[in-house]
Amino acid sequence: MSCDVCLTGPDDFSNEFHSISTPRARKPHRCAECRATIPAGTRYERASGMAEGDFFTVATCLMCAEIRQVFTCGNSYEYGRLWESMAEEAFERLTTASACFTELSPAAKAFVLDKWRAWKFPEKRPA
Repeated sequence: MSCDVCLTGPDDFSNEFHSISTPRARKPHRCAECRATIPAGTRYERASGMAEGDFFTVATCLMCAEIRQVFTCGNSYEYGRLWESMAEEAFERLTTASACFTELSPAAKAFVLDKWRAWKFPEKRPA
């Protein structure tokens, strides 16, 4: 799928190998994208692989995993940059009618809108 607000990702990024699973957390993890705690007992996305000769394992909450899946539109992606990439590439053009936005679950739409509001109106962030 492609939309008018797809995240582009790095052109020169590739993995030697890559695996994604959705296990149940045995201990708390930190989401690589939103930095929220993934509590023990909840499902999360676990990506493991090797990139540029280095092994990696990344934990992502399912909300950020859904948003990343929709907004990357099949492009390459560097883990840990979802919200920075959204601010740099998508928020300026994002509307609730954007094809990517309409593909999200209601909870993911609300999460994106909260992040967009924080980006658009930084003076209204809680102190």
